[in-house]
Amino acid sequence: MVVYKPLYHREDERNIWVRPEKMFLEEIPERPDNITGQKVRFQLIDEIQKDYTK
Repeated sequence: MVVYKPLYHREDERNIWVRPEKMFLEEIPERPDNITGQKVRFQLIDEIQKDYTK
């Protein structure tokens, strides 16, 4: 299991998430609603314009 906290905040969202490791690391299947073309569910970000961890 992977426990993580999103770097964004929305009023209607929970603060902590838990997913099976396989789901956390999986590739996203092609879908019409994937407008960004995202290939993997989660990706390491090397550079961030804004520090969301504070």
